Formats: sequence, C-alpha cells, structure tokens
Amino acid sequence: MEWVARLFEDEGQLLKGIGWTLLGVTPVVFGMLVSGMRAAYGRYSTDADMTKYGCQINGKVAWMIQESPCLLVPAALYFLYPNEACVSSTANRILLSLFVGHYIHRTLIFPTFLKGKPTRLMMMLMAFVFCIFNGYLQAAWLTRVHVYDEAWLIDPRFIVGLLVFFTGMAINMHSDYTLIGLRKGSDKGYKIPRGGMFEFVSGANFFGEILEWTGFAIASWSFPALCFAAFTFSNTAPRGYQHHQWYLSKFEDYPKSRRAVIPFIW
Repeated sequence: MEWVARLFEDEGQLLKGIGWTLLGVTPVVFGMLVSGMRAAYGRYSTDADMTKYGCQINGKVAWMIQESPCLLVPAALYFLYPNEACVSSTANRILLSLFVGHYIHRTLIFPTFLKGKPTRLMMMLMAFVFCIFNGYLQAAWLTRVHVYDEAWLIDPRFIVGLLVFFTGMAINMHSDYTLIGLRKGSDKGYKIPRGGMFEFVSGANFFGEILEWTGFAIASWSFPALCFAAFTFSNTAPRGYQHHQWYLSKFEDYPKSRRAVIPFIW
C-alpha cells in the first residue's frame, strides 16, 4: 500500500488543489445553467438526448449509484486510513455524521420513493465522479487532516452552522417529499407544488439544500466545506430558476408572488 502513503504524504495540499478546482468550475456551471443549458433529466429529458447522454438507467438505481461515493469514500477513510486525532475529536465526528447522514438518506432511502423518468447514463456518471471527489474532499478533511478541539463545540460558528444545517435539511426533505406526493398512483403529470417553502419559492428543495450546505460550511468553517457550498449554489440555484420559468409558462394560475430560489429576492 505504498501508493496510499505517497498519496497522503501532503494531503492538505491535495485537498486545496481539489477545492480550488471545484471553485474554478463553480462559475462555469452557474453561467452555463443560467444561460439556458438544461440538464437532461426529468421534465427536460427528450429522446434526442440519447445521442448525447447515452442510454437510460432506471431512475432509482441511477440515483443510488451516483450518490454512493459520498458514503463509500468516507467509510473507507474512517475505517481504513484514519488519523486517530481526527476521528477521536467529538466535533470532527459530529461534522462527519452530518455529511454521512445526509447521504445515507439521499442514497438509501430517498431513491426508493422516486417515481420520475429514467436517468441518462452520462448524467449519472457525471454525478458519480463529482461525488467521488467531494466525498473525499469533505471526509479527508474530517478524518485525516484537521482536528477540531473541544472548544469548537461551543463556538458560535459551530452552533449557528448546526441550526442552519438542520433547518435546510428539514426544508429540503419536506420539499422533496411534497414533490413526490404530487404524483399518486399512475399519475405522471405535473402539478403546482404547495405548502412549506413552496409558498415562497419554486425551487424549495434547492433552497433547502443550499441552506443545508451553507450551514455545514459555517459549522466546519473550512475551505473544503466552503467549496461544496459554493458549488451547490451554482448547480442548484439556476435549476430552481429554470423550474420557476417552466412553471410560469405551463400554469396560467401559477402564484406570481413566488420567487425562483431565494425567498423575496430571486
């Protein structure tokens, strides 16, 4: 396992490199989506996408596969290559539990409720690769690189970050299951989502996820978490805006007071 030792020789610099790469991609992704590019999934997937994005994969299976690295990579680092000082820290374990807990739900529970269209192979692979790098970025910081002392548990940033994280998680989960609940039985049509944060924004699930990882970045006060929060915004906020425009064009009675992603603002 010498290659592992060489890889981890200067792991802090490796994480910085991955983080800066992620930050560099962030404005590109935001710009492409805002300018009109749509990911070929769900309501935006067409038969013409077959030539660009490959064959269709069962939506539930694809979701489990693409999200799985954010469980498998942290597990490998925690159990096989841990820094004992990191994994012995209470704050490190709490922060790692937030990340892993989110992906336990997203990988193993949430997909079982999905009723949407199949996913294109390329879309699944792109998400899978991102989750490999992000899973390593977040987990390596918490299991191998940085040690939070016990004083961090009462630091205002940690406490506020936890509150923001769990608020975002609650909004995200409620919104996701609200959308799933709109389709009952064999009904595959689209309806106007109502209740919860959907009364304020069209992309309530995206707003919840943005809030969630912003809270994680505050609670950890780390460069890796900041990179993830920034990328989450760049990837989900424009998609919320696209959904908002789609709802307005499809439903004449769509609430005009709703914003796209950020309540009262955008």
